Amino acid sequence: MNDDDLLDPLKGLQRAEPNLFLFTRIEARLVNRIGQCGNVHVSPVALRLTLAGLALLSLINVLALRSQSDSTDRQTDTTDYQLSTANYRLY
Repeated sequence: MNDDDLLDPLKGLQRAEPNLFLFTRIEARLVNRIGQCGNVHVSPVALRLTLAGLALLSLINVLALRSQSDSTDRQTDTTDYQLSTANYRLY
């Protein structure tokens, strides 16, 4: 089977043409939705609570990073991490 046999059914196809007023309808819907959502108000209490929550999360993150860096400063015994091949049957 060659490429011409595969492409023969596609020869009669034409380009799809949208409705004449499709773009204007989509544009009108977008303008209506933007107009409805344009007057969004955030209460000052919600804004303050959100900022306080973000500050608290940032503080917890900084404290966690500091405690992690303190724990990595300790001397670790490398013999704990060395694997002994005497306990395994390799062959």
